[in-house]
Amino acid sequence: MKNLQVGTLCPFNTVVDYQRLASALVMSESSPPSTIISTDGQTVTHKEHTLHVPTWIAGLHSVHDLTINLMSKLCRGQTIELNLDQAIQDDWTNVIRGYSWLDNASYVNGNRPLLKILMADKDLHLATVDRNGRLQYNTAAMHEIMADAAHINKHIAFLAFTTSGQPSRMSEFADHKIRNSIRPRTVLAHGQDLWLVIRRVKFENLIHHEVFVPMKLHSQLSDLMRFYLLVIRPLEVELAWLLWGEETSHLYEEYLWLHMGERMMEQQLGKNLESFTGRYCGTGLSPRPYRHIVVGIARTYLGSEFEIDEDEDDVLARQACHGPKTRARIYAPEHGHLPSMSSDMLLRFGHVSEAWWKLTRFLPGAVPLLPLKERRSIQQECQSRTGVVTADTAQTTVQEATLDTSKIIKYLTASMTTTMNTMQMEMKTQIQEGIATGIAEVLRRQNRPLSTSGANSHTHPINTTWIPHNLDDLYLPTVVPEPTSQTSLSANKSSSKAACQQSHINGSNTLDILLHHFFPTNPNVQFKSIEQRDMTALAVSREHNFIGILATGGGKSLVFMLPTLQEEGFFTVVLIPNKMLLRDMIRKAEEAHIPCMQWTTSSENPTQEKLLFVALETATHTKFLM
Repeated sequence: MKNLQVGTLCPFNTVVDYQRLASALVMSESSPPSTIISTDGQTVTHKEHTLHVPTWIAGLHSVHDLTINLMSKLCRGQTIELNLDQAIQDDWTNVIRGYSWLDNASYVNGNRPLLKILMADKDLHLATVDRNGRLQYNTAAMHEIMADAAHINKHIAFLAFTTSGQPSRMSEFADHKIRNSIRPRTVLAHGQDLWLVIRRVKFENLIHHEVFVPMKLHSQLSDLMRFYLLVIRPLEVELAWLLWGEETSHLYEEYLWLHMGERMMEQQLGKNLESFTGRYCGTGLSPRPYRHIVVGIARTYLGSEFEIDEDEDDVLARQACHGPKTRARIYAPEHGHLPSMSSDMLLRFGHVSEAWWKLTRFLPGAVPLLPLKERRSIQQECQSRTGVVTADTAQTTVQEATLDTSKIIKYLTASMTTTMNTMQMEMKTQIQEGIATGIAEVLRRQNRPLSTSGANSHTHPINTTWIPHNLDDLYLPTVVPEPTSQTSLSANKSSSKAACQQSHINGSNTLDILLHHFFPTNPNVQFKSIEQRDMTALAVSREHNFIGILATGGGKSLVFMLPTLQEEGFFTVVLIPNKMLLRDMIRKAEEAHIPCMQWTTSSENPTQEKLLFVALETATHTKFLM
């Protein structure tokens, strides 16, 4: 019978392997790939979904930071200390109903510290004491606390699914338990580490037994999970009993993923994943495409378990004069354990989880990771350039003393690539925030003149700001009549189109004269579109504020340049988002013989200039706002 075991070299197993290979070749069909990875490993596409790896990693860290802030907010900014100086004791083999490592010691200082903090919050009004000395809880306040805790639970669920290792099926992920019930718990502790274990899989009815697939949580997520289970979850158990009864309270004692008194099942967790990836990672992914993309990322950056160990050397195995596989297979086997359940296998699962932490940059002190193909290329290049010394003794000494240049180059390349990607994302965020801040500040202050000597302020006074309520309104002429103190916003909207049409008729001759004066060499000049003409009419009228949107090349610059031809003693402030566009605007103004200047923090106040170009970062400077 030993000769029939899997992995044994014998005629029977050879025939079986050959038959499987032949069947695979016959049954296989040519089909286009559903997942495509870019050559640099930065983007992974599955069907219509594309994930940018640096954006995905940055999004994971954003969710982690947000979760910390949510916990701090729930604790009202106060610190709750945990007693975790000693290793957490947990018997992984204990299957007694109700058992959990949470009850093995007192890990929290004081009795129900979070409840005391919330009771002291005078704005929350969580509970009051009646005439009999009993607490009367505020139902609305309890719902508010449970909603905040559920929000934290969703964030932790997302981090656990995405940052600890290869994600399981969502139906399996939804079954995580913190206490034993009919089935054993799946949240286990060992020392300072927490593990999530998959015990149920979809092929369980075929193998007729449970599986044990562990996933080690990185230290940041372990800290969040411990704080949630030790501080927040006990309060949820108590409030759930008050709000929904004993049965719901038992759910909070047993299961990990819950939301407002109900378990989060596969569908809800899938929507949670799609929402978080869409908000923080650049593209919304449901569980199925996400797993396909993540498998592609793992192949690109990590490869197989053997390739994860490519930079490591098992010194203990070498000292015993045998390889690591031989040591794991033959030496010191554990009595009573299957090979898949041994401590050695558990360490291997933990090692693979740590490789995933390195990829997502949650491993403390780890350098950024390059794609596997690029790491191999660097290593081969360094090996090919290694010098050779002819003397045997000298060669041995040099090889032992030489630094591993391939590792150095890999680390430097990965660090530079990661830094560039981070700078690009931060720059994009800063530009978006800067534009929003600059526009908001200009809208707030456009009724306030700049400090000038000989020039008046901008020619568009603020009376009221009308914001279009649908997309079509953005392309319609919209002039709001002069409002009185009793004029309502709805009244302004209802009369805006008629007023703009009247303004358009009255100013048509003026627009044609200005346009021909702006383009004197073109007798047949005309506006590019009706929208451009309407926007220019509003600008020339100098009576009302408006928001106009034109496509690239639609003639937006003409809208603020044309009015300067009839404005004397005024200047127009133009905010420019980048330097290339700023230089182009200055060139166009100079070609049209319009006095202009770029205002900087060292510039004097404008005198004769009619166009004042201001970079976005300069517009937020205190000197500009004076």
